[in-house]
Amino acid sequence: MAALDSLVTPTRPTLIKIDVEGFETAVLRGAAQTLANPHVHSVIMELNQSGNRYGYSDEHIVAQMAEYKFSTFVYDPKARELSSLHGGSNLTGNTLFVRDVEWLERRIREAKTFVVGPLTL
Repeated sequence: MAALDSLVTPTRPTLIKIDVEGFETAVLRGAAQTLANPHVHSVIMELNQSGNRYGYSDEHIVAQMAEYKFSTFVYDPKARELSSLHGGSNLTGNTLFVRDVEWLERRIREAKTFVVGPLTL
């Protein structure tokens, strides 16, 4: 096991996906430098209360991410829309933590549509 900070240096990720089945708090402990980096615009995390069995709460994770200036959202790919979770988390899928909402909304607006299977996104 290695800290995220030791794995991404000197690269500059802009988006990070964290799906570790309840160990999100441990990942965040090893990612302080990475999460403080302004190049990281968004973090996708599956929060479904699975950390409770290890003594970690989703609310604590949301609060930690807020310290890094991330707000919580959910993304609807069909509508191509971000919806604020107002500091909560999405218990039925991924929570999108966004630092620069205007930047991300502009990227969504400007992105070309594409087809995935029978869906046009």
